[in-house]
Amino acid sequence: MYISGAYPKLILVSFLTQPLNSWSECGEFNKNDFDSVMIRYSNNDGKNAILNAIDNDLSQVNSALDEYNVLTVNIKDPKALGKLIAHPDIDAIEPDYEQCTLHTEHNLRADPFERNTTSHTRNLVEQTPYGITMVQAQELWDMEGTANIKICVIDTGYALGHPDLPEESDGVSGWNANSGYGTWHRDGHGHGSHCAGTIGAVGDNGLGVVGVINDPSKFDFFIGKGLSDSGSGTTSNVLAAVNQCVDNGAKVISMSLGGGGFGSISLNTYKAAYDKDVLIIAAAGNDGNSAYSYPASYPHVMSVGAVSSSESIAGFSQYNDQVEISGPGVNILSTIATNFDFFTYASWSGTSMATPHVAGVAALVWTNFP
Repeated sequence: MYISGAYPKLILVSFLTQPLNSWSECGEFNKNDFDSVMIRYSNNDGKNAILNAIDNDLSQVNSALDEYNVLTVNIKDPKALGKLIAHPDIDAIEPDYEQCTLHTEHNLRADPFERNTTSHTRNLVEQTPYGITMVQAQELWDMEGTANIKICVIDTGYALGHPDLPEESDGVSGWNANSGYGTWHRDGHGHGSHCAGTIGAVGDNGLGVVGVINDPSKFDFFIGKGLSDSGSGTTSNVLAAVNQCVDNGAKVISMSLGGGGFGSISLNTYKAAYDKDVLIIAAAGNDGNSAYSYPASYPHVMSVGAVSSSESIAGFSQYNDQVEISGPGVNILSTIATNFDFFTYASWSGTSMATPHVAGVAALVWTNFP
């Protein structure tokens, strides 16, 4: 849904009259606390109009995307937005859609590694997941590479301390989009760590699995914790994480998430990153139909579908004219954290799992052919 200040009479009645918290499924309206919206203003007069509405028609400001003249606010009464729509310096009002991980959990590997123990010294046989072979990552492993690239993973966090993932000494850093989400270097869900492992699980260490880029000296991770430990977040927090990735020098952004509809605020944010030579890669969606999923279906984002080990299109994978490539996404073994402090491995499926394969290959190629 897009409400433009240029067309103030085009107010979507379904949005302005919908009861609070009535959209409850992931990918629809933000169900946490009050419903929230993103508002883009054209100048300080517009920004002040939003701030002046706080405690009257609106609730608190949740977040700001100052670079794009956007404030995210909670709302008390959707009908009150009509006052701001009519303001000449308000350009757009859009839902702050909920966004979520796009995966299905399968097999959890037993015998996890506990944080702060010596259990990680056990010599488990290292496996090469079929997806690594399918994308032919090994063909570039022995090349020297002339560029160290930074890869951003926007997700539920990162299991820092997992014996099969790069450490801070390897250049891992990160940022939290929301204080309520916890810290970027802990992953209470596991999804972010699974995606990170597909990209860069350490090779030749006798442990677990190997990632598309098996040598942590060839890249740096930047972790944008744009989703909570429950696996969900908001469009505004994901966009804030995108900005942080760009500002911290990431050249590839991997987003195994989705939810909600098209929005001009998101469109402009992704275009701005693209115009700075950042490759943004996102999961196409798991509904098994031709519907557009966002952010994958924005024109400046590469949309990734999923295939199985037999290279057949996965039954859950969405397909449409925005899907540009597919990657291994069925029964993918990778690194995870459970209950924050236990590190292990699991096989999961989804376009979530296909996306980091593509991101890893893009980064691996970029390091060798900058």
